[in-house]
Amino acid sequence: MRLNMDCIRAVLLWVEENQKIESIVNGELNQFMSTQIPQHIEEYSAEDVLYSIRQMIYSGLLDARVGTSEIYSIRDITPKGHEFIGGIRSNDNWDKTKAVAKKAGATTLGAVINISSKIVAEIIKSTLMG
Repeated sequence: MRLNMDCIRAVLLWVEENQKIESIVNGELNQFMSTQIPQHIEEYSAEDVLYSIRQMIYSGLLDARVGTSEIYSIRDITPKGHEFIGGIRSNDNWDKTKAVAKKAGATTLGAVINISSKIVAEIIKSTLMG
């Protein structure tokens, strides 16, 4: 199955937007079952969303527990996931990231994470030198 980078971005943005602290006392976050998310991200197939979730877990972007039948309980976005989403949240940065990835023929999630990080670093550098 081919990885859909736009779907990965959509899932990360959705989890970030919908994750809330459930208890002030212990600071626990609400958890999402992987099978609940596709109904909220309608522009992609359930298969794409679930595959994206699995790949984000394997890549360290999401913290999750594996249940039965590969149903994941998504507990949190990891620091690596927050760093990635921080770099691709703006459409402009995301479009630049995808353009560089396409030109380089980089189709892996690791490569896209690396590209987005470098794009953000270049933006910061040009802003500081500016």
